[in-house]
Amino acid sequence: MKYVIGIDAGTTNVKSVLFDLEGNELYTESVPNLPYYLPNNEIEQDMNVVWQNVLNSLILLMRRNKINKDDVIGMGVTGQGEGIWLIDEYGKPIQNAYLWNDGRAYKEVENLLKDENENLYKDIVKTTGLTAFPGNQLILLMWMNKNQPEVLEKADKMFFCKDWIRFNLTGEVFTDTTDAGTAHLDLSTNQPAKSIYKKLGLEKYLRLIPEVKKPHDIGGYLTQKVADNVGLNAGIPVVMGGIDLVNSMVGMGAVENNDIGIILGTTCGVQVVLEKDKAEFGDSRYENHAIENLTISMNPTMNGMPNIDWSVGEIAVNKDYKIIDEVIREVKPGCGGLIYHPYIGAAGERAPFTNVNAKASFFGINQDTDRASLVKAVYEGMIFAVKDCLLKASDDGEIFISGGGAKSTILPQLIADATGLVVNKSKGYELGAKGAAIMVLIALGYYKDYPEAKAKCCEALDKIYPNKDKKYIYDRYFTLYKKLRLAYNDLWNERREILDDVNKYMTEKGIDK
Repeated sequence: MKYVIGIDAGTTNVKSVLFDLEGNELYTESVPNLPYYLPNNEIEQDMNVVWQNVLNSLILLMRRNKINKDDVIGMGVTGQGEGIWLIDEYGKPIQNAYLWNDGRAYKEVENLLKDENENLYKDIVKTTGLTAFPGNQLILLMWMNKNQPEVLEKADKMFFCKDWIRFNLTGEVFTDTTDAGTAHLDLSTNQPAKSIYKKLGLEKYLRLIPEVKKPHDIGGYLTQKVADNVGLNAGIPVVMGGIDLVNSMVGMGAVENNDIGIILGTTCGVQVVLEKDKAEFGDSRYENHAIENLTISMNPTMNGMPNIDWSVGEIAVNKDYKIIDEVIREVKPGCGGLIYHPYIGAAGERAPFTNVNAKASFFGINQDTDRASLVKAVYEGMIFAVKDCLLKASDDGEIFISGGGAKSTILPQLIADATGLVVNKSKGYELGAKGAAIMVLIALGYYKDYPEAKAKCCEALDKIYPNKDKKYIYDRYFTLYKKLRLAYNDLWNERREILDDVNKYMTEKGIDK
């Protein structure tokens, strides 16, 4: 029996997963990979610790499950996207990685969004597909150019998370079209966006962009040192892989025009597959699909399942998610007019709008509001955020879901009811790693392309159909959700000004309570 390994280096956990040649998930080993949450909304990870966590997960996979190393024929990698991971000329980290949800560069975003920079920002969006938010690699590069130029002078290359992992596996320096496509590439050519770098005064940092390959290209071969450490054969191919959101699309089987992929994880990734030559770059955030002639209208929120985790931890009496699902199932849709906006993260929101000051809130609480209604409102708020992000979805598209939230007994049905679309629950749980495994199988010639791999490897365990009556109810409440979201925009900004002023006043006066 032959196998491939998919590695998924996530924000809070890293996983090594063994798959057979038909994409069946056989064994998974997970190691915690917690970030450092620092003052001023700064979120970092020690690059060496992340690599050691991946190494440990591989060791556990091979040894605990007694895998014969001769049976493993290749590996692929995916990981958290965005952020900035810098190495020096010797391949050593220069500092901690700044993550995708880091908030330190909020002023760079605010500056780009000023009226006087409207044309520049439109050019950036149309060329690169990105919409500005603090954790984007290009935005962090702008911040470092202003605040830490001496660090950038020491840098030889800038990676994304999965590039750092693959570099340690192979010693080869590359990135791929999906990760690089979130920040650095002209999406019409998939070459570095030199004109944008020049307009931003960053052209001297073009040297930091590694060579760009396709996600299913071979990105090197496992070194003897790593092979001996984890119990694999040296020289097995390590395939490039891509950003976790795109890899999850591949793992779910969302590889055709009009497919919709939703990843219910730390971020809530809402993605619509479109033919590249029909996409109107500039009217949405866009990202390269793993398939060359396809693009993705990508609207990954900053804030997904952490909203639900917060509500379970701080509001719910019972902390068992399955029991909570059953309790809130009895709450009427719309929770009696209770609206929750799910912008709970430190860096505000990036999709389908950009405001680094956006914050979560409840609207419509009264004396009859109970805990179950509050918790269900959080679930519904997250689903409204999904609905808000479906900018390019067609009425006949189908949704494929993955991530931790896909395990819920109620969230998939809420998504179907709120959007009016059929929801497919994909077989398996580690779909980002599965996408990496599929890329390995394509690279090695087991499948000629992604559609063929989908037919063999991707299976929907369940199809969930929308309830038309609930769709009507959710449409009505979504109208209010959207109006409130738009009205809050100036208030969020005013809150930030007041907060900064009060914090400064308290510091000057020595007030700490």
